[in-house]
Amino acid sequence: MRYIVAGIISAFLIIAMVVFSFLVMSRAKIWEEQGAELPGIVKVLLESADFISGYWFILVPCIIVACFGVALCLPKKRNSHESTI
Repeated sequence: MRYIVAGIISAFLIIAMVVFSFLVMSRAKIWEEQGAELPGIVKVLLESADFISGYWFILVPCIIVACFGVALCLPKKRNSHESTI
């Protein structure tokens, strides 16, 4: 069960990473065309999206390994009918 949850969390994080990168990069083109001066937080978001799109092939395996590594370290659920002695 914990591996199923780890797989779902991995998939969610990867999808969120792709959507974030796509949305920020599409907005960056609009801001660039307008020639607007961007606040610092927006510049950080643009750099983050650029990093994600440039290093996705490293980030995806790291997310998967991290989620399954955490799942592996979690204690197994004990059956309710097992003895506690």
